[in-house]
Amino acid sequence: MDLGIKGKAAVVGGASAGIGLACAKALAAEGARVVLAARREKELGEAAAGVAKQFGVEAVPIRADLTEEGEPERVVEEAARRFGALDIVVANTGGPRAGHFSEVGDADWETAFRVSYLSTVRFVRAALPHMQKGGWGRIVVVGSLVTVEPRPELVLSSGLRTGLVALVRLLGRQHGREGISVNMVSPGYTRTERVIEVANAKREETGRGAMQALRAIAAEIPVGRLAEPEEIAAVVAFLCSEPAGFVNGVNLVADGGQQRGV
Repeated sequence: MDLGIKGKAAVVGGASAGIGLACAKALAAEGARVVLAARREKELGEAAAGVAKQFGVEAVPIRADLTEEGEPERVVEEAARRFGALDIVVANTGGPRAGHFSEVGDADWETAFRVSYLSTVRFVRAALPHMQKGGWGRIVVVGSLVTVEPRPELVLSSGLRTGLVALVRLLGRQHGREGISVNMVSPGYTRTERVIEVANAKREETGRGAMQALRAIAAEIPVGRLAEPEEIAAVVAFLCSEPAGFVNGVNLVADGGQQRGV
């Protein structure tokens, strides 16, 4: 399927590795020009160079800590200046630290709010004027399985990412007539650095080793394995596409069937 985004200008957060890098590659494979934003400068530069070489598109690294005030806005403005437009934003950040309710304090909650919620608000707020000017836009927020099934060992993420679901729905309703869609993709357990942290949290809860915890996680998933970052990125890329224009304000869960609710 031609996703109809060749030449579009995109920004992907957390793009030096994992799901973020996979999303940058998926968009570049469709011909989009991509800004990759992340904190780790060396890894980011290597990732951008690899994307440009593999797909023959403009791939620009911008080092930024998206949890800091002004950084999401700076990335958006630099991308729009470089490309002359901004059409696609993938708001992806690392999740807050794993832990149970009794294990986290006020500082953890405040940090988690900046990481998981406020960074997305800033990204979207900065991007919307550019998309309104162009009369077309795709915003995809990368969420988590906890948006539909809260997890006790991920209390920070469970408490905050659910609020992003409401924000996505509100913004989708508000901006749909402007040719801008706003959606969320909530991955289940995916083979990234983050899942190792979750496995360690489960290890402390169950007394099992990390590898045993990973196998236990995979056993909970009906397809019998973790997701690969590229599988999540394929869903994100579709929501960024021209054919997905009627999909708006949704939280699309990609979890291998793990969610137990209706």
